[in-house]
Amino acid sequence: MTVGEQPVPTFLVIGAIKAGTTSLYHYLKQHPDVFMSPRKEAGYFAVDFDRPLNEGFNRYAITDVDTYRALFAGVTNEHAVGEASPQYLWSPLAPAKIAAMLPNVRLIALLRNPIDRAFSSYLHLRREGGETIEDFGDALRAEGERVAEHLGPLWRYQEVGLYARQLERYHAHFDRAQIKIFLYDDFSADPRGVLRSVFRFIGVDDEFVPDMGNRYNVSGIPRSRALHRVLNARHPVLKQMSRMIPTHLRERVACRVRAWNVIKPALSEGIRAQLVDLYREDILRTQECIGRDLSMWLDPSCNHTPASTSGLPTNGVSASGMS
Repeated sequence: MTVGEQPVPTFLVIGAIKAGTTSLYHYLKQHPDVFMSPRKEAGYFAVDFDRPLNEGFNRYAITDVDTYRALFAGVTNEHAVGEASPQYLWSPLAPAKIAAMLPNVRLIALLRNPIDRAFSSYLHLRREGGETIEDFGDALRAEGERVAEHLGPLWRYQEVGLYARQLERYHAHFDRAQIKIFLYDDFSADPRGVLRSVFRFIGVDDEFVPDMGNRYNVSGIPRSRALHRVLNARHPVLKQMSRMIPTHLRERVACRVRAWNVIKPALSEGIRAQLVDLYREDILRTQECIGRDLSMWLDPSCNHTPASTSGLPTNGVSASGMS
């Protein structure tokens, strides 16, 4: 798709946050007929211009259209052009903005059990040092203060999981045929099957099989903060290694070390039961909205975040820590 001869996305991965979008982005990027924005999470359509651009989510997003369009300057003859910003599903502003600029765009959403999603978001921030509250229950109780302070969606553990209202906003602006919704559990159990469906939806060869061996963006508490800092900074040792090791091999090693270096604690039964009550109505609305049975999300005894798992499916093998 072009606007004024400038390539723009033909599809967007709109969310949800901590529901497998990083992995989907990297798998899509491998397809020879797909161009993915070199920057994941551009966030352009979620920018709130009524607030200071150096505040909250705005600080991390692209805020001008020329810079956004420049992300796609490298498009050659790819049939599908996309970007992945999981904040778009949460954002009340994004649906109308996307519809105004890209009325024919295709939209892809991954939905995860909102309780597991919330806990994963909390562990992500603990991993990165953005969450100082050590008890998840206390962090949930602090959410109102974070919203009042205009912190970004990663800190809005409960709010971001209210999918029904988010999907309804998109249905108000787009034909349902333009929106494809997948469940995180399906992506975890059968990534190849979900990818084939995604490839068909965006109009590219669905027989292509990407390398799905890497574990991306695994949430958890670092075993070693020092190792985590080394892996996520432009450390002199890493710079030297990058000159000697092929990119794909370097990425695989880094992903595996990052996954090993995090511990994923279990979510308490009490907090899970509390969140089941919070989400019950919205889950029932969501399952009506997408035509899928989501009763498993309402079972407080169903723990999808065991402490022993963290990571991605490898060659189609199920894993419950995909982020």
